[in-house]
Amino acid sequence: MVVLSVFAFLVFGVMLVLVGVHQAAIARDLALGLGETGMLAGALAFGAGFGITVAGPLYDRVSRGWLFAASAALVAASLSSVHGEMTYLTAAARIAVAGVGAGAYNTVVNASISERYGAAAARPLTGVHASATLGAMAGPLVIAALGSNLHWTTSFRAVGLAHLLVAALAVALRGRYPAPHARALAERKPLSASYLPWLAIAFAYVALEASVTTFAVPFAARDLLLSPSRGQVAISTFWLGVLTSRLALMALRHTKESNRGALVVVAGVVGAGMIAATAGGVLPVELSFGLFGASIGFVYPLTMVLIGSRFPESRGTATGLAGGAGAVGAVIVPWITGMLGDARGVGFAVASLASWCALIAVGGLWIARPAPAATGAS
Repeated sequence: MVVLSVFAFLVFGVMLVLVGVHQAAIARDLALGLGETGMLAGALAFGAGFGITVAGPLYDRVSRGWLFAASAALVAASLSSVHGEMTYLTAAARIAVAGVGAGAYNTVVNASISERYGAAAARPLTGVHASATLGAMAGPLVIAALGSNLHWTTSFRAVGLAHLLVAALAVALRGRYPAPHARALAERKPLSASYLPWLAIAFAYVALEASVTTFAVPFAARDLLLSPSRGQVAISTFWLGVLTSRLALMALRHTKESNRGALVVVAGVVGAGMIAATAGGVLPVELSFGLFGASIGFVYPLTMVLIGSRFPESRGTATGLAGGAGAVGAVIVPWITGMLGDARGVGFAVASLASWCALIAVGGLWIARPAPAATGAS
């Protein structure tokens, strides 16, 4: 189960950076501004938000193996159909549909590992998310190395074919994902505001990932007057920082929940400082993006572990809602950031991302509070 999850998240990581890495070529071929580019990246997050949220209740009701396979097959079908004659709307539609599938299997992976390993889930789940980071880090380097020999549609199709393999493996291993117990279905509690701190953190974190990945190339080229390839390398160093952060988290698997909440606070504060340094050009863009990734990279997998342990009776729904909130952030914030970039310059837009780091810190303060005596939503 974990091995398949690692492979699925590896290709998912490549999928996350496709729009950002090919930003210049896509904008040229589809005649897009920064705001429209942000919306194109947001199409993936919009679809993922829908898939993540819908898959949460489904996880609590149906066979997880078949849900995983169907989700990966949907990604394969949509990305494999990408071609050079698409319009902006048809490209956005394909990316959004791929997001639905990717979001659904994200929920399956997050909830399954959390359920299987319980309190010890931080280490395997962080390892799985680290594989997504590895894919997001390696993807831009491979694409940049191939350069003009690789049309941007080829990358999308390759990721689609990789998901076809994921779907086939999920079918073969479907017995490893048993259906939920009837007792767990009967004991689920209704939704409430208790989820909100985790949802806020997920919203802000995924928004930051999407925005940094989408606008690294125009920030390097337009604001710093560097070559686009340096922006592509900055995307890779950002994800290298995220990977380093997540590997470090794996060594802290025995920390208390309140201490993990404090780590989220630190991540938000340090991340805001790094965004300020990045926007100000204090450090080389590759280094500043890498340090930013290192400061916040562990936040998302840790949030998934914490919300799963706080709401065990509705684990699928809780993790699905958190993932959905993250996807909403990845839709809204890149669009806002792109509009700010068109109006005030890319440097100003990048600086605005510090506000979402602050939201992470506020959410961390809340979850660092002791858990209530009765576990679950109220």
